[in-house]
Amino acid sequence: MHKSLYPLAPAAIALSVVAQPQEPVVAVDSGFRSRMAIEEVVVRAQRREEDVRDVPIAVSALSGDQLKTLGVSDARELGGIVPGLVVSEGGQGAPVYTLRGVGFTDSSYFATPTTAVYLDEVNLPYSIMSKGAIFDVEQVEVLKGPQGTLFGRSTTGGAINFIANKPSTELAAGATINYGRFDTQDIEAYVSGPIIDSLRYRLAARDIQREEGWQFSNTNKDKSLGEQDRSAYRLALEWEPNETLQLYLVGSRWRDRSDAQAGQPIAVVPQNPYADDENSPLVADSVRRYPYVSQDTEDNRVAEWCTGHPECVRSDGRPMDFQLDETFEQVALQARWHINETLRADFLASHTELVSDDSEIPTGAFNQRHAELGVDVTMTVVDLEARLSGSNDDESLRWLVGYHTTPRDEVDEYLHLIMSGNASVVFPAPIIEQSLLVSEYYFSVAELSYESKAPYANVEWQFADTLKLVLGARYTEEERFYSGCSGSKSPLSGMYVLFQSLATQRALEAGTTPETVDVNGCFSVGEAGKVGAYEETLEEDSLSYRAVVDWTPSDDYLLYASYTRGFKSGSFPLFQTSDHAQLESVKQEQVDAYELGAKVDVWERRAHINSALFYYRYRDKQLLSRFNDAVFGPLPALRNAPRSGVKGVELDFTLTPLDGLYLAGAIAYLKTEIKEFEAINNQGENVDLAGQEFNYSPKLSYSLTADYSLPISERFEAGIGIDYQYVDETNSSIEGDPLFAHPDYGITNARIRFGRQTSDWMVTLWGRNIFNEYVVNSVHQGVGDIKYRITGMPQTYGLTLSVKY
Repeated sequence: MHKSLYPLAPAAIALSVVAQPQEPVVAVDSGFRSRMAIEEVVVRAQRREEDVRDVPIAVSALSGDQLKTLGVSDARELGGIVPGLVVSEGGQGAPVYTLRGVGFTDSSYFATPTTAVYLDEVNLPYSIMSKGAIFDVEQVEVLKGPQGTLFGRSTTGGAINFIANKPSTELAAGATINYGRFDTQDIEAYVSGPIIDSLRYRLAARDIQREEGWQFSNTNKDKSLGEQDRSAYRLALEWEPNETLQLYLVGSRWRDRSDAQAGQPIAVVPQNPYADDENSPLVADSVRRYPYVSQDTEDNRVAEWCTGHPECVRSDGRPMDFQLDETFEQVALQARWHINETLRADFLASHTELVSDDSEIPTGAFNQRHAELGVDVTMTVVDLEARLSGSNDDESLRWLVGYHTTPRDEVDEYLHLIMSGNASVVFPAPIIEQSLLVSEYYFSVAELSYESKAPYANVEWQFADTLKLVLGARYTEEERFYSGCSGSKSPLSGMYVLFQSLATQRALEAGTTPETVDVNGCFSVGEAGKVGAYEETLEEDSLSYRAVVDWTPSDDYLLYASYTRGFKSGSFPLFQTSDHAQLESVKQEQVDAYELGAKVDVWERRAHINSALFYYRYRDKQLLSRFNDAVFGPLPALRNAPRSGVKGVELDFTLTPLDGLYLAGAIAYLKTEIKEFEAINNQGENVDLAGQEFNYSPKLSYSLTADYSLPISERFEAGIGIDYQYVDETNSSIEGDPLFAHPDYGITNARIRFGRQTSDWMVTLWGRNIFNEYVVNSVHQGVGDIKYRITGMPQTYGLTLSVKY
């Protein structure tokens, strides 16, 4: 189907005589369209409020009403809605954001992303923090391309900035009540107004309950998983003690006690390095003979997990229920002082904490206990930022200087690996009696601390009536300390005998004295027979910079060309490992990004067109590869690819050809390529990956939206809307392994509404993925023997009532 759209790519390039993307990419609100043309969209992409048409950055902006219309309940559901953005599941519950082919597929909770998420300019530095429900949002902005000069770390792909609704000067309240398939109840409400003339408040909350699981067992259709229990709250206070000073204090909290998603078991690939294939005697009969889901399945709902099996228990005998228990809390203060008419000071301070209290993840994807995961995490982040901005009298020169620091960023992560004797990796050396090696409860533990300092500056010079030059730079110093290892919770396990032998062998080879394996501690082994935790301090600095020239020949045209140097910090992994080499850091990656862009208004601003043409040149891109472990065979490891690149083109439009009719579309085409990288594949073989595409980087994605509003009388209106999102095929592995393939898919959503033209109330009947399209989100193999898919949601439908006061 998508091949018919390839001719659009040259058209987009033509429109990109200088090029750029996006504003309302897809989506509509429920207001009566005949009263508006293309709306003005205000964004904060350059750390101040501006019309998106005046910003020489690729921006996709969606209003809060648009997000509700499309059923977006958290940041993970933006994938597909914004072409070029892919959101996948990392394997331990943390989302992975890949924008324009730029991503980082590490499953650790403390993995530093390439696309950062912000709430009112306050950074959520770890992707797991972005899982909270979206509610009471004014707008979300997706900034494409490296944003390191103004937004800092973890933005080589871009930044996602959520803008919450602010306290109102008059009393206001509202609620949205959803009821949908699988007995899903979703209630959102807010109340806002003044306490005194200078002090205002806004209290908002959202609660999502799904009483019926949407997944069913591959071997027992009466067993279900997928219930949801999510809540979120936000209290904001805005105080203006005088005309020059504004203070904004906000406290946010969300909790997720939903079921974890189970995977679709699609194949058995023995993890044991001595097992040649699934017919090896080291593979348990129950695993070998299991009725795996066909790789050609088109059912999102079928999955497998071990709940209900007598062996599906923890080390203390508790049955596993595969429920999450994640809590996020944040307090942020923003202060703005208008020193005079041309000079302003801003200060931001935040304290953020996320706790995962023994969340259970069914990584075995098996109807008996196989290789399940428990996750305990505590994250604490303190961020401080100050900036001073100003301009000359005629505003031909604008400038900004700032300083950002993270004085405290600490993560403690503890993984419980709950295995069974049916996992071949439990028996890593068949020459030793297997019964001596059985240890069903392992752990991997890591501690991370991080500090950073970063001064930055940005200057905009309107040096001619139609020409502007933008220059920006940020210098960052970072220090990370990491300590990590793996061990067993069974002190009598023969695993300790095995690792003591491995330590002794390495010590003899190095001519040193072997260390003793502590039966109550870690058994990971390093060079020269060192045993215990692997520790490393990573100190890095980086200089990000950006130069832009934009040309505005008239109010209806913006044309620009930009060059940006961006960095992504080095990183450490958290894996189940026997060898310290698997835990070594990867150094920072560097990208040089070149972009041409255009934003054009035509037909008396009834139509708006954006386009972009870009090229990224990468050095030392961080990729998830493999490491040949002496005990467990090929295991995941982070490695730097010396050279790689991305080319792409994007085009979007919004159009109101007649009163009440709104049309929008967007398309992104990418070509990614690894140019130099020698790695190890899933089978433990040395491979040259030059010429391979990036994982999670579909070549083509596009979206189309149509919405029509019709007045029924002077008081009421009706409306109908439909949108379609297409995502091309891609792969979870950089080797392009067919077992890790994602087929292409297209999702259609539709809605019918009726209500007051004043939007006092509105009733909407909606359906999402109405043709029940099959979606592969990611494909994984952990320490177990089973490869499994994480799928998208099936067809859902429901009714929404919105009221406002």
